Amino acid sequence: MAPPCGGVTLAGCDLTGADLRAADLTGARFGRVLTGAPPHGLTNATDLKLDRAVLRDLQLEEVIGWPITG
Repeated sequence: MAPPCGGVTLAGCDLTGADLRAADLTGARFGRVLTGAPPHGLTNATDLKLDRAVLRDLQLEEVIGWPITG
């Protein structure tokens, strides 16, 4: 099991296809960089792998491609 991320902030990251399975993302924040106007500076989570990841208190702000639906 991956160590906890401890409230990490990921802003303006390209996480396309990243493997975060079983990661502890408790308190993590996925957001954007203040670049002026969207879509610049957004975090891309397209095809992000999150099987068995801990998403407690995860914060999302203008994330594109977020894999969770429903």
